[in-house]
Amino acid sequence: MKVALLNKYLGFYSLIFILQSCQVLSNRKELECLVCQSIVNELEDEVSKVDPKKLIQVRSYRLDAEGNPAPTSIPYARSESFLSELMDVVCSNFEDYAQGTHKRNGRKALIRITTKSGQMHPDMSNYDLLPDPEENSRLKFHCERILEDYEEDIIQIFARNSSEPAVELCENVANVCETGKVPRSSLTEEEEYTFEEHEEL
Repeated sequence: MKVALLNKYLGFYSLIFILQSCQVLSNRKELECLVCQSIVNELEDEVSKVDPKKLIQVRSYRLDAEGNPAPTSIPYARSESFLSELMDVVCSNFEDYAQGTHKRNGRKALIRITTKSGQMHPDMSNYDLLPDPEENSRLKFHCERILEDYEEDIIQIFARNSSEPAVELCENVANVCETGKVPRSSLTEEEEYTFEEHEEL
């Protein structure tokens, strides 16, 4: 009788443990999805600040009539050197982020506490923020982990000016977001160039 009762309790607590573990994994993946999308937003913001007329000369693997590599120019904002520089600093921006829940629809989100101009985020009042500095400090860790695993993929996605960088990175490459979870852009795709066919001078 005691053994049966003990097994019953063990089974109950094992089920609780499994359910809690599944919830932790689900929460972690949801957070990684939000961090991934925020990485893309941060990079797009920095890319948009660069003068589109600013070019950098690269060596193409295509040959000219004399059989020599034909030099060409590409937008500096889409160059490997510029994007690599962004990789070195983008995660530090997550020190200005906090986790929150939208007051109206209950959706989880990452909110930039301050704008890049130093002002308080105008939509802050629409969210209930997580008052846990330790948990919020982990956002930078998640960013660094994604960059460590997918830095080359990120550079290639932005170098060829993907029309849906968040979808491509977070759903298709890093697989931290379920299919359809990342908002689709209404922007039309601009002219692309193939990253692998150029080498910067």
